[in-house]
Amino acid sequence: MSDNSNELEKLRRIIRRLDEKLRSLTEELKVQQSKLSESKEQNNESTKLADSLSDELERRTVEVHSLSVENDDFKSQLKALSDEHLSLTKKYTEVKNQLIAQDEILENDKLDSTPEQMMKRNRLLELTLVRLREESLDNELRLTERINSLSDSVNEMDDIKNKYAVCQKRGNDLEKLSKELQTRLSSLQGSEELIEDLTLKNEGLTSKNEELSKNISELEDLETLNQELIDNHSLIEEELKQEIESLKRKLDDREGKIHELDLKIQKLEQIILRKTAEGEQEPKPVVENTNDANERSEFQNSLAEAYELGSKKYSDFLSSIFVDADAPKLNLFRDLISVSTIASFFSDRFLERARTDVEQGEYLVFCQVLMELTVIANFLLEVGRYRTTVIPEDIEKQIHAYLQEFSQRYEINDFEIPLSVDLVVADPSLKARESAILEFSKLDSKVRLGIFILGRSDLHSDYVPGLVKIHDILSDIIDKLMQTRASGDGLVEAVHIDEISWKKLDLFLSNLIDSGIQDGDLVIDTEAVSTLYSSLNEFSSLKVQEIPILQVFQGEEKQERVTVVHPADRSDAKLVEELKLKISVLQARLDKLQINEGKLMEADSSLKNEKRENEQLTERLSGLREQKLDLESKLAKTNEVLVSVGLDQYDSEEWKSKSEVHKEFERTDRNRMINEISKQRDFIERLTGARAGNSAHEDYSWLEANLAAPIKTDPVQPLKETVDRLFDLNINFGIMPQDKMSDPKFSRYYIGLIEEGIIDHLTSSY
Repeated sequence: MSDNSNELEKLRRIIRRLDEKLRSLTEELKVQQSKLSESKEQNNESTKLADSLSDELERRTVEVHSLSVENDDFKSQLKALSDEHLSLTKKYTEVKNQLIAQDEILENDKLDSTPEQMMKRNRLLELTLVRLREESLDNELRLTERINSLSDSVNEMDDIKNKYAVCQKRGNDLEKLSKELQTRLSSLQGSEELIEDLTLKNEGLTSKNEELSKNISELEDLETLNQELIDNHSLIEEELKQEIESLKRKLDDREGKIHELDLKIQKLEQIILRKTAEGEQEPKPVVENTNDANERSEFQNSLAEAYELGSKKYSDFLSSIFVDADAPKLNLFRDLISVSTIASFFSDRFLERARTDVEQGEYLVFCQVLMELTVIANFLLEVGRYRTTVIPEDIEKQIHAYLQEFSQRYEINDFEIPLSVDLVVADPSLKARESAILEFSKLDSKVRLGIFILGRSDLHSDYVPGLVKIHDILSDIIDKLMQTRASGDGLVEAVHIDEISWKKLDLFLSNLIDSGIQDGDLVIDTEAVSTLYSSLNEFSSLKVQEIPILQVFQGEEKQERVTVVHPADRSDAKLVEELKLKISVLQARLDKLQINEGKLMEADSSLKNEKRENEQLTERLSGLREQKLDLESKLAKTNEVLVSVGLDQYDSEEWKSKSEVHKEFERTDRNRMINEISKQRDFIERLTGARAGNSAHEDYSWLEANLAAPIKTDPVQPLKETVDRLFDLNINFGIMPQDKMSDPKFSRYYIGLIEEGIIDHLTSSY
C-alpha cells in the first residue's frame, strides 16, 4: 500500500508540473496568437491602405496629366488671344492714324474745295464714319466677348492653377505616403518572417500540447487504473480478512471438535479399560444390557459435554454483548445456545454413525432434523439480540421443555419440535436477513445430506454434480449473509427465489433423506435444478441497510417486554423508544469510556511498574559493572584452570586470532546446524522408540545424569568441573569431530570458546 501511495503521489506531482507547464505554454500561445492576429490585422489594414493609396495616386496622376494637357491648351489659346489682341490694337492704331490723316486732309481740303465737293466729301465722310462706327462697334463687341471669354478662361486657368497646386501638394503627400508604405512594407516583410516563425512555434506548441494532452490522458488512465488497483486491493484485502476470519472461526470450530473428539476418545479409552477390567473380573451374562448401559453412559457423557460447551458459549456471548441483563431474556438465550449446541453436537454424531453404518439410514433423518433445529435456534438467538424483537412465550416454553425432555426424546428418537418463526416480531430488515439465512441453511443441509447419500450409490451418481453446484452457490450466498450479519446490516427486502424449483428440489431431497435409495425409480428434476441454479446465480448482490436499533440492554435498566401497543399510543411509544435508544447509546458510550479509563489506569500502573523495573535494571547494571571489575580480576584464575587442563601453551596471540576461527565457524555453521538438526531428530526418534519399548537395550542414563547433574557450589573447583562437564557433553553429543579434537591447535581455539562460555556462566551465576 505504501509503494502504491508513493507512486500515486509521484504521478500526481508529475501531473501538476505538466499542468503548470501546459498552462504557461497555453498562456504564451494565447499571447503570441493575439500578437499574430494584431499583426495580421495591421498587415491587412496596411495592404488595404497601400492599395487605396496606389489607386488614389494613379487617379491623381491621371488627373494631373489631364490638367497639364488642358493647361497647355489654355496657354496656347491665351497666346493666340494675346496675338489677336495685339493685331487688333495695331489695326486700331492704324485706323486711328488714318482718321487723323483724313482729318488733316479734310482741314486742308476745306480751304481749297468747293461747296459741292465739300458736300460730297461730307457725305463720304459721314458714310465712312458710320461704317467705321459700325466696324468699331462690331470690334468692340468682339473684343468684349473675347475679353469676357478670356477673363473666363483666366478664371478657369486660376482655378486650374489652384487645382494643380492642390494636386501637386497631394502628389507630394502621396509620394511621402508611398515612401512610408515602402518602409512599412519592408518592415512588414520582417513581421511576416516573425509571423512565420510564430506559426512554426505555434505548430510546435500545438504538437507539444497534443503530446502533453496524450500524456495527461495516459496519466489519468494510469491514475484511474491505480485507483482501481487500490480499490481492488482494498476489496481483496477485506475479502482476505473476512476469509481469514471465517477460516479462523472454522479452525476454532474444528479445534473445538478435535478437542471434543479427544475427550470422547479418552472417555472411550477409559470406558474400554474399565469394561475390559470388569469383563476380566466378572463377565456379564447378557451382552445387550451392557451395550445399552455403555450407550446410555456414553450419551450422558456426550450430553454433559454438550452442556459444558454450551455454557462456555453462553459466557462468551454474555461477555461480548451484555452490560446489564434481564433474567427472562438471559434464560431464553441460555436455552437457545444450549439447544443450538446440543443439536449441532448430536447431528455430527448421527452423521458419523451414518458414515460407518450403511444400513442405518434413519440417522440421516435425525441429522436433518437436528440441523434444522440448530439453524432455527441460531435464528432466534440473532433476532433476539435486538431490543425491539418480541419472541412469543410459546416458543420460549417449547425451547425450555425441549431441553428438559431431550434425554427421553433421545431414547425414542424423537427430535422434532414445532417452532413457528413467523410469529416472531422484529425489524423488517433484520427479519429478512435472518429468514434468508434460515431458508438457505436448511436447503444447504438437505443438499449436503443428498450429496452424501447419492455419493454412496453408483446408480444415481450422475445427480451429484448438479447438487454440488447448488451447494457451492448456497455456501457463497450464506457467507455473504454472514458478512452482513457481522457488519450489523439488514436486507432492504426479502429474498425472492424461484419457488417452484425450490419446492421440487426440497421435496426430492426430503424423500431421499426419509426413504433413501430403495430402487432405480428415483428421478431428480434436472430442469428444476438448473432453474434454481440460475435463480441463485442471479442473487449476486445484496441490498443492505443499517438496522436502526441497538443490541439489547446495553447498560439500561430492566424493562418489561411489551407485546401489544395501542394504536393511539403508538407515537408516544415511538418517542419513548427513541429516547431510550439515545439513553442506551449514551450509557454504552459511558461504559466504553469507563472501560477505556480503566485500561488507561492499568497502562499507567504498568508504566510505573516498568519505570520501577528500569530503575532496578539500572541498579543491577551498576552492580554488574562492579562484578565485571571483579571478573577481570578472576580471569587470572581461569588461566590457572587452563594450565591444569593442559593448555599452558595457549597465549594472547592465539586469543587475538580467534576472530579467524569465528569466521571459519560462520562458514561451516549452516552445514553444522543441518547435521545437528538431523542428529537431534534421530536422537528424538530413538528416544520415542525407547519410550515405546522398541529399543529396550539402549541405555540413556548418561544423558539424564549429565543433564540433571547440578553444578557444585564448591568455591575451589567450580570452573574445573564446568570445563570437564562441557567436554563430556560435547563428546557424548558428538558436536565436534573427533579428528579435530585430537589437533592441539584446534583444541586450544576450541577451549578459548569454552572460556567465553565459562565467563558467561560466571556472569549469569552472579
